[in-house]
Amino acid sequence: MLDYISKRLGDKGLQNVKLLRGDMDNPKLPGGVLDIAIFLSTYHEMTQPVDFLKKIKQTLRPQGRIAILEFSDESPIGPPVKFRLPEETVINELKQAGFTLLQRHTFLLPYQYFLIFIPSD
Repeated sequence: MLDYISKRLGDKGLQNVKLLRGDMDNPKLPGGVLDIAIFLSTYHEMTQPVDFLKKIKQTLRPQGRIAILEFSDESPIGPPVKFRLPEETVINELKQAGFTLLQRHTFLLPYQYFLIFIPSD
């Protein structure tokens, strides 16, 4: 994916993007660089979400946010139901990592929930 993105950036002449390869235990990002971290149908893949999100919290700028979009249990599409997470599980894990739910959007996507969090402190 990094090669693909690099090629697309080059094709468009964009030079203000720096690609970094993190892993499931460490995003490998410097502190205070992100305005928003978006997890689009990937949150359910995290093996240690609370620990990972604590590391993401360190990478956020003062007004930074986290957005999480995941498929609901009722969705006819998406990952197998056994891999889906209820909203309350995600909200609880973000709370453990030091975040507060700011917004919950239900009107944008018929099969996904969309949650936005801010650091609690």
